[in-house]
Amino acid sequence: MIRKISPVDVQTLLDLWIDKSTRKDLRMELKDNDIHVAAFRKYFDLDAADDVDILSKVGFDLERVPMRTDRVVRFWDAELPWLVQLVGDQNKVKKDFWETCLDHYSLYGIDDLEQGQTYSAPQFVERFGNFSQLLGQYGGGPKLRTDLEEVKRHLYVQMAA
Repeated sequence: MIRKISPVDVQTLLDLWIDKSTRKDLRMELKDNDIHVAAFRKYFDLDAADDVDILSKVGFDLERVPMRTDRVVRFWDAELPWLVQLVGDQNKVKKDFWETCLDHYSLYGIDDLEQGQTYSAPQFVERFGNFSQLLGQYGGGPKLRTDLEEVKRHLYVQMAA
């Protein structure tokens, strides 16, 4: 049933997951078809997995499901040169910001990083000040949003079993 709702392969599903709007549409379609990721999460004991990876397991019979921490470790191992190029190798604030974001993602998932109130959490405030201060240090809201979209593209890649 998931294959009827979602695309034909894992990477296409991951690509859909990157965009907040298509992720929301996919979740609504799953709900309309009485498919509940939370039930699969419980059944397969995948509390630390991203919803999209649980859907990949069920829809594409993955043997190994990456946890969010696996995605973060792979990101730092494989994507650090790309990130340095994105944020500039002299910009410690931005690199620290993404380190904090990915730590947060590993615990709570991607939806949190798309909500402004997340950046008022203690781990962000301690390092960057309030949200307005953070935006000032980062280069503004549009730059942060654009970079978040790019980071998601590099986070949501198909991972080898």
